[in-house]
Amino acid sequence: TSGSGLTGTSNAILPTEQTGTPTNNNIDLGNSTLRFKNIYLGGGVYLGGTGAANKLDDYEEGTFTLTISVEGQGNATQSNSIANYTKIGNIVHVTFSTGTLSNIPNPSTGRAWQYGGLPFTSKNNTGHTPLTLRVQSLAADANFGMCGFLYSNSNAGRIEARTATSTANFSPAMNGANLQVSVTYRTA
Repeated sequence: TSGSGLTGTSNAILPTEQTGTPTNNNIDLGNSTLRFKNIYLGGGVYLGGTGAANKLDDYEEGTFTLTISVEGQGNATQSNSIANYTKIGNIVHVTFSTGTLSNIPNPSTGRAWQYGGLPFTSKNNTGHTPLTLRVQSLAADANFGMCGFLYSNSNAGRIEARTATSTANFSPAMNGANLQVSVTYRTA
């Protein structure tokens, strides 16, 4: 007969040639037209090598409950917010959209915006993780740039406006705005 097979040891299933001789790195599991359906693992998968750096031991997708607040003042109300994440190993990619913001607490304080509730704590490092953002329907002067970051060792961050010389925080302009954010970070 032709083909290959499997053999067992005390704690492993190994590939074999047609003669039953164990073989290394030359037999595929399925092919482009005859595939296996699902694989259920309690450990990880080694991709492209056998070292610890090649082990993928976690993959997850989901949603989370986002909070948006005025710095130190309490949460704003979000309408139709969407908050999603994908975690691959120790890397998390998060996207969120607040929908229209309203009921801004103490808007006259002129403070920065904060966001929180991310599904995983970021790695403790010496800096912050930058993010990409878009703001729609902001009721403010356009003479500034928007920037934001994820705090180190945290599941929260800050969004602020900056002029050429200083931070120009503007919580009064939040009412009616919609934030759309993307951030990729390492977990703790």
